Amino acid sequence: MKKYCTNFIQQCFVTLSFLIVVLLFSGCEMQDDGMVVPLVTTLTNIKSVTPISAECSGEVKNNRGAEVTSCGFCWSTSGIPSIKNSKVEAVGLDSMSVFTAKIEGLESKRAYSVRAYAITSKGVGYGRPITVKTNPLSDISTLDANNITATSAECGGDIITDYGFEIYERGVCWKVGSTPTINDSYSAYGSLTGSYVVNVIGLKPNTTYFVRAYSKCSLGVEYGNLKTFNTLALEQKK
Repeated sequence: MKKYCTNFIQQCFVTLSFLIVVLLFSGCEMQDDGMVVPLVTTLTNIKSVTPISAECSGEVKNNRGAEVTSCGFCWSTSGIPSIKNSKVEAVGLDSMSVFTAKIEGLESKRAYSVRAYAITSKGVGYGRPITVKTNPLSDISTLDANNITATSAECGGDIITDYGFEIYERGVCWKVGSTPTINDSYSAYGSLTGSYVVNVIGLKPNTTYFVRAYSKCSLGVEYGNLKTFNTLALEQKK
């Protein structure tokens, strides 16, 4: 009985020792996978946002003892981005390990998931993704219709800013039954920014119209908010 207990204790000791070794090696593997790549932060101070670009900043908090050979930003419109997606490389790190870069080639009025990255000989480290939303092509609003008759109305828009992309045409578009575009009825009125009024004619009496202001620049067309108005009924002849 004593010999049996001794053998049992020895077997337990061998098994426990084996498990400890396995856990130690597993811990080392986890450290190689998760703790030797650089520790990176994506900063939230986004600057110079336009309809097609934005300036982002990141910071290498800890390079884990390996030289950073490349750093920058990657982005996508869905999912978590990686350097396999669109990316831009920063010029370099400053004395505080902070880096900046301008991401370009974006689309207006879209939300992008962006995160900083840094590369060393040990691998790629990423910051947490943040959301960057690009501006519209212009800040434009549709004015309420005025001086409405049975067949006409004064409609217009107000362009606060063009975000640096020169507007070469502005006006209003209108349609019965749904949201209008410049592929429907429209009337142009000059260019540049500021408020404007267009005399819309040839309308049907006693009809509900949908109208939007629009502006054109080299990148495309931007629309204002949707408005509606009702033309008057024709007066009956006595």
